[in-house]
Amino acid sequence: MQYPDSIIARPIDKTDNYIKRCVGLSGDTIQIVDGTLYVNGGRAYQAPYAQKSYAVTFKHQPTMQAADAFFEDHDVNLMDRMYSNADSGGISRLGIVINVYKEKYEELKNDPAIQSITMIHKDIPTRNDLVLFPYYLDNTWTVDNYGPLYIPKKGVTVDITPKTWPIYRRIIEVYEKNEITRDKQGALYMDGKPLTQYTFKQNYYWMMGDNRHNSADSRYWGFVPEDHIVGKPVLVWFSWDKTKPFLQRFGTIRWNRMFRLL
Repeated sequence: MQYPDSIIARPIDKTDNYIKRCVGLSGDTIQIVDGTLYVNGGRAYQAPYAQKSYAVTFKHQPTMQAADAFFEDHDVNLMDRMYSNADSGGISRLGIVINVYKEKYEELKNDPAIQSITMIHKDIPTRNDLVLFPYYLDNTWTVDNYGPLYIPKKGVTVDITPKTWPIYRRIIEVYEKNEITRDKQGALYMDGKPLTQYTFKQNYYWMMGDNRHNSADSRYWGFVPEDHIVGKPVLVWFSWDKTKPFLQRFGTIRWNRMFRLL
């Protein structure tokens, strides 16, 4: 797919290609409940290597370098951050947030060096959640509890209200190129007529990353137009550890991921 327009709109032939899993088709209704995706009321497919975030502590306090080496040995490449926290005895301990899939979680849970590994539930609205689509000022949706949300389908007509306008505004104004005006009271007009309903001109899709707690996807930039779908990924031809400083990355090539079929 081509990266959707965000704050700066660019011509379609100038947008970046971006790989995400299509989890919702035109006409579907998606919802995320406690981190689980549902489509039309049924539990959606979950990829075998879907990842979530976990907080990890060690039984014996390691150095940063030792912790880094431990996760490299376990082929855990992404560490969001490291921080110090205090246990019940007031002793400062090294805590780490990682993104791993279920089998890797089971492996780490049974490792004798690990004291605890606990899934992080992103289910409390924070100021950061204001950046979640559709950018409601009174947003109560979170990364792990989102929707329900209808995915527009070509030819379907929806009501335009103060609540639905933020959801469909970018489609109407940008993707389908309509000029919208407002009167002094803030009422919406299209082609000189009150905008109370709108019929979609093309199909739209919902994309999500398999790394559900660390992915820029439709939860942040909304629907993907049909004309932005450009192909299907085939293989990973190059990969490096982006958590390392830039000058170190050339020494952190992830050989186990290169040339792997998708």
